Amino acid sequence: IDADFVKRFRHFLREHDKDLGDRTSYNILQAVSTFLIKNGSGVAKPILKEMSFPPTEVIPYSNDDMKQFFAACKEEEELIFKFFLHSMAREMEVAHCEVRDMKFDKNILHICPKRDRGFRLKGKRSGQETKGRKVPIPALFMARMKSFCAGKGPRELIFPNGLGKVEYHFLRKCENIAKR
Repeated sequence: IDADFVKRFRHFLREHDKDLGDRTSYNILQAVSTFLIKNGSGVAKPILKEMSFPPTEVIPYSNDDMKQFFAACKEEEELIFKFFLHSMAREMEVAHCEVRDMKFDKNILHICPKRDRGFRLKGKRSGQETKGRKVPIPALFMARMKSFCAGKGPRELIFPNGLGKVEYHFLRKCENIAKR
């Protein structure tokens, strides 16, 4: 595979712009580039740098939007999504949080890997994926979480699915609340 082949492939992707947006084409070519680099060829890197697309504009929700969302929540749903807001944790980090990760006396959440559950952290900083990180949580919210977790064992998930296992459908829950 040489630079001409990669350029033809880029052209192929651009011809399918009805099916593929600029970002998708870029992501596909980036995956190809990663594969090639892993196999000893960097021919796609300069071509990838030539591709550009406008950055996606992020529009934050207003306070009124957030109030409406939380008004539509049941009590446990409100706790889940406020947990996301206060912890700024990723979906799988929240899904794998156990009661023992909550340091109620210090108002700290320890986001850490769970080898026994097959969960590891995403992290690019040295050691972050093995040590985890500690996140301060507001005291009032931590008090609510303490009462919510009362009676649960330290190794239990904070927000399990109906079978007591890892919940993989937070986004679907969020979408259902938004529809309500």
